[in-house]
This record gives sequence, structure tokens and C-alpha cells, in this order.
Amino acid sequence: SIGVLAALAGAVAWAARRSAVAGFAATWAALTYLPHLPLIATLHNQQLFAEHWLYLALFGPALGFGLFLREGLRRRPRATVALAALIVLGLGLRTAARCRDWRDDLSLWSATVRTFPECGRARNLLGMAHFARGLYEAARGEFGQAGRIDPTWYLPVYHLAQLHLRSGRLVEAEEAFVKALSLNP
Repeated sequence: SIGVLAALAGAVAWAARRSAVAGFAATWAALTYLPHLPLIATLHNQQLFAEHWLYLALFGPALGFGLFLREGLRRRPRATVALAALIVLGLGLRTAARCRDWRDDLSLWSATVRTFPECGRARNLLGMAHFARGLYEAARGEFGQAGRIDPTWYLPVYHLAQLHLRSGRLVEAEEAFVKALSLNP
């Protein structure tokens, strides 16, 4: 995180020396993403990354891309158009691939767990997706993993209690509800 902070500060300083608009674009991106950096997120017990955190911050790079196009078209129009087309094509292909992950909650959280297996929140949400489909054993495993990742988090224990209750395992359900209550009275 400290390296990212230093890189952001360097990018802002470099961009500000090039032009006021570029400095604004870099400052915008840095300031709107700053609260979500892993160092700060970890201090607040949040997840390390979420795509929706970038929506506001991406205005800065989009403005920077516009500046690149304006300058490039003035100096080297063919090379600029070719490079811009490659960038847009690459981003479009990546977006199309990511859209498959967003097909439904099961595919989204399965992809997230494959990418970040130690994310308790993703494991818990994958467990909920399994639970909603009646896949109780798969849900039990994901709730267990989420609880192992963060033993102080009550939510996976609470969901496990609900799963036991739905399965008719009343003793296990009671034990899990009591544990969830002890974690979050």
C-alpha cells in the first residue's frame, strides 16, 4: 500500500507538471480511490478490492485518455488511432469475459473465490448462493471456509445456523445460533 501511495503521488506530480488538466485527472483518480487502498481498507476490516469502487475514480483515467487522444491526433494521427483502437478492443474483450462472471450470483462468487480463495466475504456469499439453490453441502463448506478465514465474523456462523435449521439439525442449529450471538450480541 505504501508503494501504491508513493506511485499515486508521483503520478499526480508528474501529470501536474505536464498540464493542469492532466494534474486534475491524476489528482481525481488518486483522491477518489485513496479510501479503498488495501492499507486503509484493512484498518477498517473491509474487503481489499471491489470493482464498483473504481466507477468514480475512472473519471480521471478517462479524462487522461481523452488528453492522450487530443495530443496524439495532433502529432501522430495514424499511430494514435491504432493504439486507441487496440486499447478499446482489449478493454472490450476483457469486459465481455468479465460479463460471463456476472451471469448470476453463483458464477460471480465462484469466479471471485477462484481468484481470491482467502476472501471470507466471497466465500460467505458463495455459500449463500449455494444455499439458495438447495446445495446444502456446498454451502456448508463455504460457510466453514469463511469462518476459518475470519473466526470473529458472525455472519457465516449465522448462515450455517440457518442451514442446520433448514436441514432439521436442530442441535447444530442451536449451537451455531449461540455462537453467532456470542460473536455479535
